[in-house]
Amino acid sequence: MKILAIRIKNLASLEGTTEIDFTAEPLCSAGIFAITGATGAGKSTILDALCLALYGKTPRYLQAKEIGIEIRDV
Repeated sequence: MKILAIRIKNLASLEGTTEIDFTAEPLCSAGIFAITGATGAGKSTILDALCLALYGKTPRYLQAKEIGIEIRDV
């Protein structure tokens, strides 16, 4: 399986619609790349979106529920 693009709409800190196209430069020719950014920029949210798309759940939120952190359903 090869992921061609990720489209995220209003997920956590990523407001509006965000798209990451892995078929466009510079990502299409990169063998490996890093997800970087400031605190709160949405790096973990991108990984959450991948987990949701592939598995229907996100481990980060499952762990939060296990230790008693309430997550609002919006």
